[in-house]
Amino acid sequence: MLSKEKTFVRVRAFRLICALAKWNLENKIEENSDLILKELNDDTSISVRQCLNKLNLILIYKPDLSDKVEKKLKQLDLSKYKDSMKSLIKRDIDSILKSI
Repeated sequence: MLSKEKTFVRVRAFRLICALAKWNLENKIEENSDLILKELNDDTSISVRQCLNKLNLILIYKPDLSDKVEKKLKQLDLSKYKDSMKSLIKRDIDSILKSI
């Protein structure tokens, strides 16, 4: 689902993966973390915010991914979003980084 063309489907997949992180016993999240975190590069600011909203679930149940998530969040290019959304995304990112 993460490789689908429609943003809605990719965001839904991301949120579903986050929700299932607790039961990820086969380490599929770790193995596919680059593909999963790639969704944070989406051009749609609302989609990125929806993903950021659930990202803490991965951090809670997969703390070994904290460094990778932190690095990804710090590398995000927010310049492609409207100023009004940039500040909201930045606030979401800061909140996650504080919890790491």
